[in-house]
Amino acid sequence: MTIQKYINENPFLQQLFTEFTHSDLELIDVIYYASDMTIIKRNSCSNYVYLIVNGICGMFKRLENGEIYCYYKISNYNVIGLSEILSDNDVRNADVDTLTDVIALKISKRNLKEWMVKYPDFYNKIIYNTINRLHSTLSKYIECKKYSVKVNVVAYLIYCYDLYKKIYDTNYKGLVKINETRNMISNFIGISIRSTNSTVEILKNKNLVTIKLGKIYINNEQYNNLLKYKKELLLD
Repeated sequence: MTIQKYINENPFLQQLFTEFTHSDLELIDVIYYASDMTIIKRNSCSNYVYLIVNGICGMFKRLENGEIYCYYKISNYNVIGLSEILSDNDVRNADVDTLTDVIALKISKRNLKEWMVKYPDFYNKIIYNTINRLHSTLSKYIECKKYSVKVNVVAYLIYCYDLYKKIYDTNYKGLVKINETRNMISNFIGISIRSTNSTVEILKNKNLVTIKLGKIYINNEQYNNLLKYKKELLLD
């Protein structure tokens, strides 16, 4: 599918690129990535940034003890590589891996720098989305570490549903796959895998999550019940 067709079918992209000339739009490539692929390797250099149209990516770093840690995630309309442009640093500081299938717009850094000046509304929307994402991540980071183990796991799964639901249709109410390993959940919250597994088992027995082949799925009804369950736990 061409960039113009994506724009025609997506109200947000229509607003984002409303001032762009046809010749500038033709400089943007539409790229498809399958789940569990590496888009960017840590310490590598790239002449491109990627605007996610649909999908979820994780930023992964290797800790001193050798563990691989996903320290934040980005989704629809976030940009991979923006910080390198703003800091004039071409070296990537993390691996960027797809957590779902991803559709992205590939834009050269040189063009993006020019467009930041040529199309100020475009630049402002990109920065606004980035700031919102950082604020949201920080808020969830605090919330998922503030309470008891059970509440923290529930809060994290609520956050994950909100995140992964973005790749489905707006009115979709079926099962949403939470493409997180138990290790990723444990690392984010700061608890043992054993604590994560025991809490997930409790939630499964209460029909607040569905487990298929070890993966966690949550439908709309379960999501709403998780919200209620979290409130009940906080009142205890």
